[in-house]
Amino acid sequence: MFGQIFGGLLGGKFGTRRVAMVGFLLLALANASLAMLEPLWTNTTVMTIFLIAQAFIAGIAWICIISLSMRLTWSKVGGTQFTAYMSLFNLSGVTAYY
Repeated sequence: MFGQIFGGLLGGKFGTRRVAMVGFLLLALANASLAMLEPLWTNTTVMTIFLIAQAFIAGIAWICIISLSMRLTWSKVGGTQFTAYMSLFNLSGVTAYY
């Protein structure tokens, strides 16, 4: 939640596309660095810090994606279109876990 609030402020100041791309780039770098630090996977402190940071950065990136999705909708059918976008986001998440 704090990441989304902070992401909204950053998106308003620097632009949602830029903030979303930087956020997803940071997520990719964090995940890649964690993959290379296999000996630290059992360290509870390191993993807790990583998961908190990952959730914060993901909140920043996703709130900007939601804002961009709202801007992509056509005003007459915006609610239906936005619902379709959110359904596709959720479907991709479920598919990734499957």
